Amino acid sequence: MRPSISSANVVFRDIVFNCLLVFLLITAILIAHVHPKPEEETGAIDQPGQMYVELVWPSTNNVDVDLMIKDPNDEVTFFRNSATRAFNLVRDDRGLLNDTTGVNFEHAFSRAVPDGWYVINAYVYALNDGQLPVEVNLIVNMKDFKTVNGPSEQALSQKVVLDAVQVEKTLARFLVVEGKVDPTSISNYQENIMPKLEFTVRGGR
Repeated sequence: MRPSISSANVVFRDIVFNCLLVFLLITAILIAHVHPKPEEETGAIDQPGQMYVELVWPSTNNVDVDLMIKDPNDEVTFFRNSATRAFNLVRDDRGLLNDTTGVNFEHAFSRAVPDGWYVINAYVYALNDGQLPVEVNLIVNMKDFKTVNGPSEQALSQKVVLDAVQVEKTLARFLVVEGKVDPTSISNYQENIMPKLEFTVRGGR
């Protein structure tokens, strides 16, 4: 004859089983949040706008370098004109001054990429207590203008040495056709694009 199972034992067993199910469910939810599935399986990094321009120089060199971009509308985006019809300057880096990132870089992005010629220059505004020459690295990424949330691709990368204060240097000049950089048009033919400035002491900008 089989031994009988008391109702108390059955209730206890059900409680333990239900608690285990709840624990497993909570664990699964936590794992899903700690390791979310990436939006892009290709590893491509999404970017704001259709063209992204970044200028980087050594973080150990306390030099104030400025990025300037002239678009086909003949508008120049730089620290005193940070928003034009095509571009926004996101970061005006002044070397180590008021800098919590530990990285020297300026970057800008475009909301649209009209066809035509683009000129990207760099300019040492002030040495602070840094030194010349300083090597700067320019990176330009492009996103397909037909794709709103598509991946971006590197259109060009240039390394240029700046060896003078308050002297413009053209890093890249190129033609955009149908939203893409024409690789045969890329050059560093010198073209000064910054409007004439009245210079002030550091901090006046």
